[in-house]
Amino acid sequence: MSSDIIVEYRIFHLNDDVLKIVRNYYDDLINSVAKEYIWQKESFRLSSVEEYSGLACLSGSTCVGENINDEWFIVYLLFEISKHHKDVIIQVNDNDGDFLLIEAADFLPPWLTPANSENRVFIKDGKMHFIPIPSNPAIHIPSNPAEIMVNFNSTPTLKQAYHLLTSSLKTVANENVQCAIQKRISCYPSKFMKEFHHALCYIPVEIVYILQKKPKLVSSAVQAFYERDSSDIKTCRSMSSFKPESRTLVLVRFTRHLYCQLMQAHFVPEQNSLWKLPAVSNSLRKPAELGFKLTCGFQILLSRLNAADSKDNTNKAPSLSEPSGKMWEQYLLNLNNSNYFKNELEGSVKYKDLMNKAKLHFQDHVANSYKSDTIGLLIQDLIHESGQYISDIKPACENVGLEDDDSWMTLTEEELDNMMLNMWGKNHPDTKKHTENLNTLVTNMKSFVEQVSSYEGAEPLNNDYKGAEPLNSDLKQNDKDKVLDPIHFEPDIFMKTIKNLLDSSSDTNKQDMSDDDEENDSDSDLDSEMVEVMQQMDNELRTTNIPKSFDCKEEKFGLNEEIMNIDINLVKNFLESFSSQEGLSGPVSNILQSIGMSLPPNDYEM
Repeated sequence: MSSDIIVEYRIFHLNDDVLKIVRNYYDDLINSVAKEYIWQKESFRLSSVEEYSGLACLSGSTCVGENINDEWFIVYLLFEISKHHKDVIIQVNDNDGDFLLIEAADFLPPWLTPANSENRVFIKDGKMHFIPIPSNPAIHIPSNPAEIMVNFNSTPTLKQAYHLLTSSLKTVANENVQCAIQKRISCYPSKFMKEFHHALCYIPVEIVYILQKKPKLVSSAVQAFYERDSSDIKTCRSMSSFKPESRTLVLVRFTRHLYCQLMQAHFVPEQNSLWKLPAVSNSLRKPAELGFKLTCGFQILLSRLNAADSKDNTNKAPSLSEPSGKMWEQYLLNLNNSNYFKNELEGSVKYKDLMNKAKLHFQDHVANSYKSDTIGLLIQDLIHESGQYISDIKPACENVGLEDDDSWMTLTEEELDNMMLNMWGKNHPDTKKHTENLNTLVTNMKSFVEQVSSYEGAEPLNNDYKGAEPLNSDLKQNDKDKVLDPIHFEPDIFMKTIKNLLDSSSDTNKQDMSDDDEENDSDSDLDSEMVEVMQQMDNELRTTNIPKSFDCKEEKFGLNEEIMNIDINLVKNFLESFSSQEGLSGPVSNILQSIGMSLPPNDYEM
């Protein structure tokens, strides 16, 4: 549950009767636009009209799990409501806060930040609106029926926000912001029809009947299987509610997200189970495996209902006014962030009254719709009802259609590049910027390494860089000159020194050979000895991971398929070393600082 996305939304107006009309329009909208929509976990829904911070309010909360499509479909529905009722204002947020701001982050006005966005971001008239921060100590709109005074360093109340948005004040966000949001929602409602995936499943006839009557229950079954725990796995071993001999082949409609969750889970019956799967080479293998996992999901939902009944028979039922769990914790956090408790002290009469209202609302409109026992009761009734239709179900499934192609699950390198190019564009400035940064990194790093160094370290070559001072900056100039005097390396003398060290264990009184021929023989022996040593080192290193760090082949880099002439080894090892610093100071960041460069943090997304 901790990774689930929870979307909260509120619709405000001064008049209760107006919101009751909005509530009726919402029902018509859902029945017309979202009638066939399969929600991942919970559906979009609005509560009855309540008072909230001085305004009439319709509110709702939807857990969309991990399916981001549900979240943007909700945004689409909210925009449609705002178009039809132009005098309402709407707030929407999720676990991350104002996610609409995140979507339009590249085009926001500089004054708008997450720290000051509270009660300043709204949907109205089918557009995004931002209530600006006044440049003067207070903003006064005397033409409004209620006198408005908003201090420039304070958060406007919801009532103030409503009057500001319905006044002559210009609050419509710029066109780029509007386009960024519309790009995400303009594809609805037609998009969700394209998100369906029809797959053949080999399932019991009872489940065939359930899905015929309530096709949206497929999401509950998939989620139950996907989130199974150890007790659920034990339930799947017995499979007490369904028998394998009643299975039949049928075409089941999933969303792509649900189909992926079912397909990617490796779960097969135990060897001693009655639920046998055909051979891998058998064309029925995939439908049988999918059907088994889907059946497990329905069995888990039924077992949770039985567990709840057993608990009610032995223990006193828990109070509905005491909700708990991750969803309640997130719900309570959102209430606190929106100042629902109006700075009331915890334990005060007013605070307790607000808390009781919140608990009742949570139980009535948030928790109950997701309670598995409610779904279990529905499944139980449908199984009982299916008994009188079983003789008709199998014949109706004889002419099943073809399942959809699922090649969309495999993303090729070219398709990924096209997706990125569609998001950025070939001429996006970031594409060129990242390419230039890599070339600069390689060039500067090579220059840095090729410099002559001293025992104090190497000075950066880039004299134009005005970054941190070198560590030896407090030395006098003549001392620096001494430090940077060239150091000459003579390989012949070095090799002879190595030879002397190798011969140190021999007789120290032995006379040096002076004959030229003998000296040449000695050099030849030394060369052959060094070759032998190097060969031994190669043989030993060949069995380690060290050779893998050398990647000499040309690679494509960049979204524009440009072949870059860069040192791949240097870039690869540099990035790996930088990643190992985990955001802390380290050798790579220090070197980059000395040559006037920096790398983005690990969580940077291009």
